[in-house]
Amino acid sequence: MKVRETFVICTAKTKAEIKQARAKFPNREIIAVPADMAFGTGHHATTATVLRLLVDSALPLQAAGKKWSMADLGCGSGILAIAAEKLGATRVWGCDYDPAAVKISQENAERNDTPKARFSRIDVLKWEPKQKWDIVAANIFFDVLEAAFPQLVRSVAPGGVLMLSGILKSQAKDCLAAGKRAGFVVEKVVTKGKWVTALGSVQ
Repeated sequence: MKVRETFVICTAKTKAEIKQARAKFPNREIIAVPADMAFGTGHHATTATVLRLLVDSALPLQAAGKKWSMADLGCGSGILAIAAEKLGATRVWGCDYDPAAVKISQENAERNDTPKARFSRIDVLKWEPKQKWDIVAANIFFDVLEAAFPQLVRSVAPGGVLMLSGILKSQAKDCLAAGKRAGFVVEKVVTKGKWVTALGSVQ
């Protein structure tokens, strides 16, 4: 799967397979996420949309030469955190409630030569953010998003971006209204199939 002019997401598993992918797409960064990991290879509408928004949000930061950070909440396979480091993020952290996802994310970070990406097992509903990030991506079920909005808003650095995904169209109105009450300012909504992804800032 191609993401903008920046990435190719593929299911390469070995170093040899990754080398082949790099030779085939010399002008793009390769992100290798084996299909047998069961936590998503980036093709799901929610992940694919957040990947594109991540590239779009990172470009001006890169152009300005700014050091920036990213948090991937509900990391699954770790693909968003890996992409963030390849886009130049200097501090990258991902978390998931599922310990298997945390383990696989770390393995994928090693496979993709992104050593800065760190992953933890966290229940976002009990999470108390002790740091802030320039870009926060939360690709989680809508009911968890709604309950965790206070934490999500507190985790975004001043001038930063919050991306939300994992929301069905039928759930979007209520979910985004809950976000607005918590201080999330919606700036862009992308609908892909039955899924909705929102990007915005925090007050």
